[in-house]
Amino acid sequence: MKKIFFLFLLLSFLVSCSSSENKKVKKADLSFLNVEKETKIPEENIVLLKTDFGDIVIKLYPNKSPKSVKLFKKLCANGFYIGTSFHRVIPDVLIQGGDPLSKDGNLYNDGTGSYEEKVPLEQNDLKMKRGAVAISHPAGYTEGSSQFFICLRNIPSWNNKYTIIGYVISGLNVVKKISHLKRGSGRLKEHPLIKVKILKIKFLKKWKRNK
Repeated sequence: MKKIFFLFLLLSFLVSCSSSENKKVKKADLSFLNVEKETKIPEENIVLLKTDFGDIVIKLYPNKSPKSVKLFKKLCANGFYIGTSFHRVIPDVLIQGGDPLSKDGNLYNDGTGSYEEKVPLEQNDLKMKRGAVAISHPAGYTEGSSQFFICLRNIPSWNNKYTIIGYVISGLNVVKKISHLKRGSGRLKEHPLIKVKILKIKFLKKWKRNK
C-alpha cells in the first residue's frame, strides 16, 4: 500500500513538472513570434533617413496630414522601413520607396507590397514641389500605406492627388543622385539596378544645417 502511495506521489510530481515545463516552453516560444508590438509614436517631427548614398532629412507636417504622418512615423519608429530600398526612380523627377517586398530579392514584385494599414487621401494646402514627400497609391485608388515618394521638381497637377506629409530639408542632393541610378529595361525600366537601402532612422527635435 505504501509502495502504491509512493508511486502515486512520484507520478503526480512528474506530471506537475511536465506541466510546468510546458508552460515555460510556451512562454518562451512567444518571444520568437513575429508579432508587432504596439508602437509609441514619437513626438518629434523631423526624421533622418540614413541610406547607402547619404542622409535625407524630412520635416513632417502632422497638422496638415495627421493620419498619414502618424502612420509614417509609426513605420519609422517600429523598424518597418529598415532594409527597404528605393525601388522606383525617375531622373530629376522622383524616387519611391517604402515597399517591404523590396527586401526579398525579387525585383519584379517591387512596388506591389505595402503595410497592412491604409490611410485615406488627405487634401491640404501643401504643394507638390521640389522636396515634397508624399504617400503613393496605385492608379485608380486614393488610399495609401507605407510607400512614399520624394519629388525633385514642381508638379502642380499632382496637388491634392497625393497626400503630402512633409518636405526634405537636407539631402536633396542625395535624392537627386539616387534618381540618376542606372535602370533596367522592360518591366524594370524605372527600377534602379543598384539597391539603395534605408539603413537607419532617427527622430530629431531640431535640425541644424551644416555650414
